[in-house]
Amino acid sequence: MGLNPDAVGATSEPVERSWESKDALLYALGVGAGASDPTGFELEFTTENSHGVTQRVLPTFTTIVGLGGGLPAIGDFDPAMLVHGEQAIRLHGELPTAGTVSTVTKVAGMYDKGSAGLVVLESESHDAASGAPAFTTRSSLFIRGAGGFGGPRNPEDDEETELASEPLPEREPDHVVSYPTRSDQALLYRLSGDRNPLHSDPRSPSGPDSTDPSSTACAPTASPAGVSCTSCALRTRRASAACGRDSRSRPCPATPSPSQSCSGSAET
Repeated sequence: MGLNPDAVGATSEPVERSWESKDALLYALGVGAGASDPTGFELEFTTENSHGVTQRVLPTFTTIVGLGGGLPAIGDFDPAMLVHGEQAIRLHGELPTAGTVSTVTKVAGMYDKGSAGLVVLESESHDAASGAPAFTTRSSLFIRGAGGFGGPRNPEDDEETELASEPLPEREPDHVVSYPTRSDQALLYRLSGDRNPLHSDPRSPSGPDSTDPSSTACAPTASPAGVSCTSCALRTRRASAACGRDSRSRPCPATPSPSQSCSGSAET
């Protein structure tokens, strides 16, 4: 059957997800916080009771607690051919160390790339108690072999896509951060809720032992530059990101200010 272009605009039922202090701590460890200096500058993300340190939550934790919106029916495809191509988040305030959100996911777009299909999902999360906007996540799913359905090739009049396509400044970066990626990091990361077997199962078509260069096995690192993959970290890569697209020259902070957006990508 293939992908269904008529699914664009469809929304999921709202789903609630809750988290506690320890969930945010586990996520931070799973993306590498504290790896380079366990008792140093990242204690606010990795501990809740250090003297003089108030616990804070990494903004990319939204990609875990915002998964609860479900997936509207987008058609049939082979999950082994899916690559998580792009991820963006927008915060409406700093994440609390514990909370509950209600999330609805919408199919924001579907594009025919010829040999592949690109599906864009956007999830809106609100505080379950007050109804106030909490954060928005936007994911692009690149599905190999799912093209040819006759839809548009590229989005039109899409603000997020236009922002993401802005060229990076042709100069040296203002700030460079390097994080080591442990060989077992994906095993810890998956405990935060992303139980996709590609993170850990060597029998998975895109698992950690795969020799396929398009393997999607990855565990995000905690770099303020955004999400970068374990598999990418083992090879030469360039990580690029922009926080607050209206001010491209600013380095991306570990915790963006309210209503600031942040997106990142890793290239091998």
